[in-house]
Amino acid sequence: MIPDFLIGFGIASRVWMEFSGTYGNMRNYTEGKGYIVYNGLDWMIYKAIGTIIIPITPNGSSIYLGTRFAEFKSQFIPRDVPFDASSGQDINSIISNSISIFGGLSWKF
Repeated sequence: MIPDFLIGFGIASRVWMEFSGTYGNMRNYTEGKGYIVYNGLDWMIYKAIGTIIIPITPNGSSIYLGTRFAEFKSQFIPRDVPFDASSGQDINSIISNSISIFGGLSWKF
């Protein structure tokens, strides 16, 4: 089970903020009805996203800016080392963090 949330609110008459997060073992995980697929060698443990959206025209065009923080885990089992999967041990486990900043223009006419 991988819980996630999305919450948004207006902070001014023309500014909208959104926050979202997901937590869990996202190995071979899809979201957005399959538009986003996480199936790499390192898998996401959790992610948190914050976005600010500012409309620029009445018909829906807007500018947005956001950031994403994510924690990843990867591990490998060397061929030369005997390994017992039932022991629950993490061999060569590496935890890494990622911070992304994104922005753009959504144009509707």
